[in-house]
Amino acid sequence: MPLGYLLGTLLQGALVALTLTAPRRPRLLAGLAYRVASAYNEAPFVFIYLVVISSIDPLAGGRLDSPGGRVALVLGVLVYFHGGGYDGGRKSIEGRALLFRLASQGWVTISANYRLRPRVTFFDHLTDVKKVIAWVREHGHAYGADPSTLFLSGGSAGGHLSSIAALTQNDPRYQPGFEEADTSVTAVASLYGWYGGYDEMGGPASEVGVLGHDAGGA
Repeated sequence: MPLGYLLGTLLQGALVALTLTAPRRPRLLAGLAYRVASAYNEAPFVFIYLVVISSIDPLAGGRLDSPGGRVALVLGVLVYFHGGGYDGGRKSIEGRALLFRLASQGWVTISANYRLRPRVTFFDHLTDVKKVIAWVREHGHAYGADPSTLFLSGGSAGGHLSSIAALTQNDPRYQPGFEEADTSVTAVASLYGWYGGYDEMGGPASEVGVLGHDAGGA
């Protein structure tokens, strides 16, 4: 693996670690962590682009063929779920700038609807999300995508659904009628997601909350 690529990857990892640990001492390090976290939150795709750009030269030169250096540079599918408090919103409104921008960079992007309350409840919303994932896994190739690299994103309620879908991958309880379908995802980028509960069905640590699911395998 080329030294420049390795150093760039290690630097990115160090910045992510600094963001996640959020140290309070010493003061200089705490200030740096705050600024790095702010940058990642406000412009995460800038950092993704930096990683991609640093990968292009090694891949073009065939220098990542060693067992320790195989890195897949694949811009696959991003599925976006709108917000709206579960009783409003639609796929044609939210995330348009994000979806168009990624599409211009070679991604296959999808904006998806899900049924809204009061006609349905939380588990119906989640089932709809799982159906979208399963559909992309099965049909993504027809649209020039690599469905093995599938990212979810969403705002507010959409971020809530995306997060729980990622924590319940391939769980037959949440995909009735298509239990054998592949509903796994590569990663989630939840934008201002709602992480509480869902009406009278439970709070943040319940089955309808993000904290109610085991993140050990995430």
